Parts: sequence; structure tokens; C-alpha cells
Amino acid sequence: MPDNLRTTAGQLPTAPVAPRRPYVLAHHGDERIDDWYWLRERDDPDVREYLEAENSFTEAALAHLAPLRDQIFEEIRGRVRESDAAAPVRHGPHEYFRRTDDDQLMRRADGGRQAPQHRLDRLALVVDGQDDGQLGRGRG
Repeated sequence: MPDNLRTTAGQLPTAPVAPRRPYVLAHHGDERIDDWYWLRERDDPDVREYLEAENSFTEAALAHLAPLRDQIFEEIRGRVRESDAAAPVRHGPHEYFRRTDDDQLMRRADGGRQAPQHRLDRLALVVDGQDDGQLGRGRG
């Protein structure tokens, strides 16, 4: 059996188990109990602790697959064109697109593919209330 298929069941720490904390959800006269509703609370330190324990367990369980994961990543990376550009999206009088060679958000004015391209400064977009440079979101 190849190295990357061996099991690590005997070497794993115990998987974390989320404690049940019953919570009653009532909608339209129907009641349902959700034992894991508490996991929705992102700011709860217990939720964070449990998720970190799950992540540690998953890392330990999949550690023996790291060489295979790296091999697959390099194969995929070798097949991706490093200087590709996403299809342009029109927003107002401009077209926006992302180039993968340097992961830049670009803009060009009307005039199609022949129009000059301008690199957008992501920090300026954040300061201007445009979030992280994502199109389609409102200001502020």
C-alpha cells in the first residue's frame, strides 16, 4: 500500500466532541430543539476553543497526506496559466477585471480591449469605503 494511503487511526488524538446545549427554536407554532445552536455564536470563547480543537484534530488526521497534497498542488499550479485575466465586469462607465500574474484589480474606461488599463490601489478602495475592492458592494 502506498505511503499516502496508510491510516493514522492508531496515532490520532481523540476527536473533539461538541457538548450538547439544547436550544428551542419556535417557528409558526412548531418547536425544534437544536443541540448545537450555540456554535453559531462566533464571539463565544467556547466556540473558538472547540473549532481550534477540531482544526488540530483534522491536521493530525491528515498529516500523513501532506506529501500527496503538496504533489497535487504543484501539479495543479503547473497547469494554471500564471498570466491569466478574469472576464471583465462592467460597472458604470468602466470595466473591471483581475489579472492572476500579480493578483491586481484592474480598470479600463470605455473603449473595449484597446482602452488603457489602470491598476487600482486596494488600500485606497478600503479607505474610500469600498471594502476590499469587491465590486457590487455599496459604499460605507
